[in-house]
Amino acid sequence: MESPANEQVRAGEIARDAIEFARLSCLNDIEGLELDKQVEEFILDMGGKPALKGYHPSFSKKPYEWTICLAVDEDVVHGVPFKLVTPSNVITIDLVVEYDGWFADTARTFTYSKSLSKKRFVENSANIFSAALEMIIPQQVIDLYSMTIEEGAEMFGYGVVNEYCGHGIGKKIHMPPQVCNTQTRNNDVFQVGKSYAVEPVLASKPTYSLSNKPNDGFSVKANCLVSHNEDTVFVGRSGMVNLTGNQ
Repeated sequence: MESPANEQVRAGEIARDAIEFARLSCLNDIEGLELDKQVEEFILDMGGKPALKGYHPSFSKKPYEWTICLAVDEDVVHGVPFKLVTPSNVITIDLVVEYDGWFADTARTFTYSKSLSKKRFVENSANIFSAALEMIIPQQVIDLYSMTIEEGAEMFGYGVVNEYCGHGIGKKIHMPPQVCNTQTRNNDVFQVGKSYAVEPVLASKPTYSLSNKPNDGFSVKANCLVSHNEDTVFVGRSGMVNLTGNQ
């Protein structure tokens, strides 16, 4: 397969634009449920389907009921949108779009805070992710991507939250293989003709602890700031195409 399916390309475009819409919606205080509603309407207006809504992950006893996963400050991933979002937060929006049976998954961490420490953490996390994306080339071992994340995190004094990893994606949200953010010492490669959701989750401390919130079955909290950036990429013979990145 030389190029991604047109349907997945469109899913990626909608997902990318939905993230940007959500980012702009957070310029002022907004309730998470209102943000979720607005993003859902945006995706539907663009002809996509909010694929997380009704999705039942293996780790939960119940399906997810919302369009976005929302994390602020010490929240990790899979956060339900029950919180007030303020520009001073470190904010992560994670969403999946389906278009005609194909999926694209993306997340961005950002902040409008005046705090230098928050701004540096967000910026450094994005730079680590960008450097790791450069390592995704046809038939390249996945461990080179993972090593880039590890080394970038170590350089800035961050931790890699290796409880979470990326995955294959296409006509299902989650497909083999896992794309770990720390080295696995195996010979798995980025295969030509496949799409991957790559998603480093970083903690602002080199060592961290996680705790589940018992009430919703999804949210996880850390003892420090956390970032989560994600793109859906396609590996073709001539190189990687970022389906959810800036075009």
